[in-house]
Amino acid sequence: ATTKQPCTPWNPATVLPKTLDIMALRVDIDTSKCAMKKSSTHATLGNPPPESELSSSADQLCSAAPGRRSSAPHARMLADTGDLEFDVRKGFVECKGFFGEYGGSQPDSTTAKILDDLTKEYLVTKDNEQFLSELQTLYEGWLGRPTPIYHAKGLSRELGGGQIYLKREDLAHTGVHKINHCLGEALLAKHMGRRRIVSETAGSHGLCLASAAACVGLKCEIYVGENDWAAQKSNITKMRMMGAQVIKVTSGAKGLKEAADKVWEIFLDDSENTFYAFSTIAGPQPFPTFVKDLQAIVGEEAKEQMVKTTGRLPDHVYSSVGGGSNALGIFQCFLTDEEVKLYAVDPEVSQSENTVNLGNPGTGYLENFALLHEVKYVSASAKEAANAVLDLSRYDGIQPNWESAYALSQAIKLAPTCRPDEVILVHLSGRADAGDLEKAMMYSGRSFDDNAEVTD
Repeated sequence: ATTKQPCTPWNPATVLPKTLDIMALRVDIDTSKCAMKKSSTHATLGNPPPESELSSSADQLCSAAPGRRSSAPHARMLADTGDLEFDVRKGFVECKGFFGEYGGSQPDSTTAKILDDLTKEYLVTKDNEQFLSELQTLYEGWLGRPTPIYHAKGLSRELGGGQIYLKREDLAHTGVHKINHCLGEALLAKHMGRRRIVSETAGSHGLCLASAAACVGLKCEIYVGENDWAAQKSNITKMRMMGAQVIKVTSGAKGLKEAADKVWEIFLDDSENTFYAFSTIAGPQPFPTFVKDLQAIVGEEAKEQMVKTTGRLPDHVYSSVGGGSNALGIFQCFLTDEEVKLYAVDPEVSQSENTVNLGNPGTGYLENFALLHEVKYVSASAKEAANAVLDLSRYDGIQPNWESAYALSQAIKLAPTCRPDEVILVHLSGRADAGDLEKAMMYSGRSFDDNAEVTD
């Protein structure tokens, strides 16, 4: 049996070589290995937008992400077979935000002009040598890339069966994967001549954006709903320490939606000076592509590292879904490897609570999840996630964030059913904070206070 080789890792500071020598293996670089093909009928996918409607800038947005070589033009709908070919490195097939009938956007003419201009700027900036060189320098010296792959030997030994490996995004600066696209977006804003960068959350994204803005010397504004203000007081203090201006939003229901609406208005009113950094793969194009392209480095590193560490690709890859940026980051480069099974894990919730409805095509929040229809979706309970936090803590001394714990729990469930030579890769998107550990104790029913019994 042949072993599939990794797709080209992204090193934006250099021109990619024609061959890559890994563990004495000669790996021919073939950018077409990242192409994903999905068969369907016109009736199922719907007809793509007419060729005449595709703007030149939107069409170019389907080119490779920053620093990568472009492959052949992306495929169109094949009239005779109904096949549609996807390139996972690209924004949306058929551009304009479409995966078949999934995705798209319906902006008014003024907004469409702003978004088209932003797209054109991105196409120029993403391959600018100065931008790429600065980004690579910050990756290595400030962010801490590449983040390592770690073989969780203790946990694997305890479970028996397959071997669990972790992609350690928890070791990146700020301790969470969101720093990848926040740094990239801040640097994009700087090189595009924007004077400020804005966003709408005081969570980990807000912290990462404030940190990245301070690093590149950009004004940062974070808008927070009044209802979230008290719960985020610690993060607000940290962001202000890094020079960010944090503004309370008191309109409407005083929540995240109102904060996001406020930021969107600010961006549209002053788009020449303002860069909107979406916290995940949300919004109209080109915003989902910014996040997708800047998170791709996670999967590209992991693919190369797994070959270097184990001599082959993993058999299984797990990631939590969350807002989507972490799952998209790790999965992108594995979507064409048929022998690699991909699992997206979300908490068990009712249909009304589900943040993403994967069955319905059309425009709206998280359109980029259409790409992830190639992935198997599974759910995990809070108790399973809690036990995963405690197990990894106990056997390998690593405490994952709550979001990653859901993905880890399903890898833990799978491992005992696997052969000892099977490899399971888990995207550890962040490190635990005090709140995560409190949840782990609450849902597991375990206590580690002074009066708790200590057991081996």
